[in-house]
Amino acid sequence: MSDAVAGITSTGSKRPEVLFGGAVPGVPRAMVRSEGCRVWDAQGREYLDLIMGLGAVALGYADPQVTEAAVAAVRAG
Repeated sequence: MSDAVAGITSTGSKRPEVLFGGAVPGVPRAMVRSEGCRVWDAQGREYLDLIMGLGAVALGYADPQVTEAAVAAVRAG
């Protein structure tokens, strides 16, 4: 694996307290919905996701065309 891109297990393993709410008091660690570059918590509060994973950086969350293609691929086996 290249050192330029963190591995999936190393992204939050070194300092997990500074990710997903640890750096900003009051920000929830779990989101219940996502779309584009925005995420929502269980209370319906909307946040701009500034720490997206590599897949979401390129595509965003829940893009209708990507979702449709994934569902079609699963149905096709």
